[in-house]
Amino acid sequence: MNKLSQDEKNEIIAHMNSDHPDTVLLYLRHFANLPLSESGVVEDVDEIEMKIAVTIRDKSDGGLKSVDVVIPLIRRVETVKEAEHVMVEMFFEAKRALAV
Repeated sequence: MNKLSQDEKNEIIAHMNSDHPDTVLLYLRHFANLPLSESGVVEDVDEIEMKIAVTIRDKSDGGLKSVDVVIPLIRRVETVKEAEHVMVEMFFEAKRALAV
């Protein structure tokens, strides 16, 4: 099995954070079950999961707190193109589930 290179990982991370912060938020609200997420930053990605730093609204006091979460990809990826397809599928799944 192939692995994503560090350059490929960096490309995915930069692309998601700069071009798709709304999608990262949908991932958090659906796949991580964090409906009070305010924002998220992809910190790492590999063939099976994404690690995201989340800013979330605290239910008890309404303040903001930071947590780190891991969201499994819906299937293993080995290339940037495969990662793109999987992340797009995850976007549409989250969008449907949240009726956004």
